[in-house]
Amino acid sequence: MTDATTEQDAAETRESIADLCGDLVEDAKFLARAEVARVRAILFRRLVKGRMALFFMVTSALLAQSAVLVLLVGLMLYLRIHVGIIGAALIVMALALIFSGLFAWLAFQRIKHALSKEDDLI
Repeated sequence: MTDATTEQDAAETRESIADLCGDLVEDAKFLARAEVARVRAILFRRLVKGRMALFFMVTSALLAQSAVLVLLVGLMLYLRIHVGIIGAALIVMALALIFSGLFAWLAFQRIKHALSKEDDLI
């Protein structure tokens, strides 16, 4: 009888441990969902708070682009007198492509540096 009682207790213990593990998994899933919901709520709140700043940034970028365009048109009008319209267009286009390539290269280098693992502590 002692062996049967011990086996029955062991079986109940195994079932309860399995139930506890199942509950633990369910609780972990619930915690993960709650954390995701919390982070989403924080990000949404920050987005709502920062939407005017985003609007101002986009407006500023568009105005800066307009200013650069006006500068390029003015440069082209000035050069037109000296080298003709085709030459002025080619010079302005070449300068714009050179600066665009330079800025793209600088951006790529910054991204490459930001993603490098040499600063990681692990």
